[in-house]
Amino acid sequence: MSSKNHIKLSPRRQFLLGSAVVIGATWAYRQFPRDKPAPLSPILNTAVQITDTLIPADQSAGALDIGLDKRMLARLEDDLAWREMIYRLGDAVNKQAWQDHKQLLFALNIDQREALLTTLLNDERSENTQTHDDLLRLRSTMMVWYYRAPAGHQSLQYTLPAHYPAYPKKFT
Repeated sequence: MSSKNHIKLSPRRQFLLGSAVVIGATWAYRQFPRDKPAPLSPILNTAVQITDTLIPADQSAGALDIGLDKRMLARLEDDLAWREMIYRLGDAVNKQAWQDHKQLLFALNIDQREALLTTLLNDERSENTQTHDDLLRLRSTMMVWYYRAPAGHQSLQYTLPAHYPAYPKKFT
């Protein structure tokens, strides 16, 4: 086809067409909020469920209530060793959950998740040494993060000394 077949639009029609494109693009952009997180992969979802199982919400705030899951996922971007450990752990826990219950970890109820993680934490057999070590590392990191937070202090019924008025602002 030659370029002679192009339709010549009047300036008014060009303006209306351009306006429709801009309005349509703006409308489409606003239909998809940017604060909505992307769905997690099954392995990352498992890591979040492990965190929730290790520090559940009860009369005190749990790990997910104070954002430890978001902190854990944010660390994946900067720390290659952390990322490898989380993916390795999530994969191993999902395999064990499938072997024991024919379901992935996120589909198990809290009692089944606790039993599975307790077994993995107490199991030091040679084939699960890496999973055991990874789970211990995740648990210790989550505990440190949790008890550094003011919510962790409240779970212990600990109040900060009066000379630490800005402490919660410093917590990251």
